[in-house]
Amino acid sequence: MTTLTLSTSSTPTEVASAPAPKSTRPRPCPRESSRQGVLSAIGAFLALLCTFGQMNAFGAFLAYYKDHQLASYSSAVISWIGSIQLFVFFVSGIPVGILFDKYGPRLPIVLGSVIHVLSMVLTSVSTKYWHLVLTHGFLFGLGVALVFYPCVAAVSSHFHRRRAAALGFVLAGSGIGGVIYPIAFHILFLTLQFGWSVRICAGVSALLCLVACFTVTSADETVTVDVEREGKFAWAMDGLKDRVYVSLIVGNLFVSLGIFIPYFFISSYTVTLPTPRSTLCLYTLSIMNASGVLGRFFLSLLADSLGPFTLLALSSLSMGIFTLTLWLLSENSVVLVILYAVAYGFCSGGFIALINPCVAGISEVRVMGRRIGGLYTLVAFPALVGNPLGAFLLDRSGGSYRSMIIFSGAVMVVGSTVLILSRWQRSEGRFRVVV
Repeated sequence: MTTLTLSTSSTPTEVASAPAPKSTRPRPCPRESSRQGVLSAIGAFLALLCTFGQMNAFGAFLAYYKDHQLASYSSAVISWIGSIQLFVFFVSGIPVGILFDKYGPRLPIVLGSVIHVLSMVLTSVSTKYWHLVLTHGFLFGLGVALVFYPCVAAVSSHFHRRRAAALGFVLAGSGIGGVIYPIAFHILFLTLQFGWSVRICAGVSALLCLVACFTVTSADETVTVDVEREGKFAWAMDGLKDRVYVSLIVGNLFVSLGIFIPYFFISSYTVTLPTPRSTLCLYTLSIMNASGVLGRFFLSLLADSLGPFTLLALSSLSMGIFTLTLWLLSENSVVLVILYAVAYGFCSGGFIALINPCVAGISEVRVMGRRIGGLYTLVAFPALVGNPLGAFLLDRSGGSYRSMIIFSGAVMVVGSTVLILSRWQRSEGRFRVVV
């Protein structure tokens, strides 16, 4: 049986005989397996390990804040710190992308590294809620954004056929960081004061980000792309006319309401179990992130043969189902919690890694970066309110996680149905097509 494959790039609309524009922007041309590409991937891996990896470990901070500095605050209020991190990170997608297009990766990565390390140092001396909102919320999210987006864009510029695999490797760094940092924080918080624990991690971040500053580059070969003739916001209007892109955004909006809730609350959930004797239970967040590394890597590899849209829809549906079954039924079972952490981490890790290939597959090169940034900017708003809303349900239920779990799973299932629609639109109704 023959399997059809849709092209992953749009047909260029520029006319060859059109007059040369007055102003152009360089756009990297992929060159497979170059030395610069490999070094960029390694540097980006290290940068995401210490920046986005720590963002994945916020659940460990939330549990610590709840018992120490912010013991008088509810979980809903404390969770706003992490939600502000996510909001600033996502909403910075377009401006950081513009900064990358104009100056390349080095300037934003250097700025982001400085802001990231500074935010951690200031967090280490913060004692009040509003201190942590500014330092661990706004500053931290901005620093991560300035490092993350240029790293991903720079690595993408070096690869074409192996782009999904290269990005899967880079994004695996954030998952490995999410494995290491919760365990490191748990050990450091028990042996050192909070301030020194965070400052030690800030020092590690400084070293790893320094490597990225010198190794992450864009591809040397460039082509010119018109930036004046199409107007500043023409790409957005064109995007609204693309049914697949709109469905992709709407599906991600729903999924983003619930996808981060397990990462935020799984650590505090495990200590409420009737039998928390297993020390393995203390590391459920690290287990979830470790499984996410595998999900990022393997689903990225499978995307070239099975299609990123197909795997994106399946992973989001699986996240919702696992949340509504394994997590919801794990009230008296450490085994089910661990099983859920493994299953959910794998699917959510793959989901995060597949978003960029999906957008890239339906976008021309001249608008690819802005379309990706536009999606992340819109996702910032449900990411901002999803976790506090889940925490509100937790507090309203008197500490019972049931309502929060149902909410998280339900919105992801709804989002997956919209993503299935986007997959159907992309394949023009042909389910045997690889998209």
